Amino acid sequence: MTERKTITRRPASPYANAHNEAKARAAFCARLIGRRTIFECWPIRTHRADGYAKFGAGNAFGTGEVYTHRIVYRLVWGKIRKGYEVDHVCRTRNCVNPLHLEAVPIAENRRRKIGHVKLKSRCPRGHPYRGRNLYVNPRTGKRHCRECMRVANRQLRASKSTHQPDREG
Repeated sequence: MTERKTITRRPASPYANAHNEAKARAAFCARLIGRRTIFECWPIRTHRADGYAKFGAGNAFGTGEVYTHRIVYRLVWGKIRKGYEVDHVCRTRNCVNPLHLEAVPIAENRRRKIGHVKLKSRCPRGHPYRGRNLYVNPRTGKRHCRECMRVANRQLRASKSTHQPDREG
């Protein structure tokens, strides 16, 4: 008879190691900004350009870095179903308030994102997205601020005119 080798596997649950989970929770809570009520956003410090916060949770929540809102959702509401994403109902990307997080199908999350973008009434520099100032790219449907486009074009023309070598004829 052949001898069976036992293979040691990691526990099925990412929360099985209570010690690592407790350490991860303490480090996670240390990143929360200020004290908040249950109804307010609970922002967490992040240095990412996209506004989402990631947390290196080690073995407590899987390997590598995990989005913080996904960790909170899993701790409070349970597993995220396949084909679902965690949506920030408050539209604040670094918010980890469990009441502001909802697991929705991927298509629904995309639809909500598009609806949120359309609600913006001003460009990042504060110019209004309306009337003659609004340009909608016919290919992509993306909205642009004409005033910002004019400023960018002026700066581009000015930089080209100062960098051109003198031509002798």
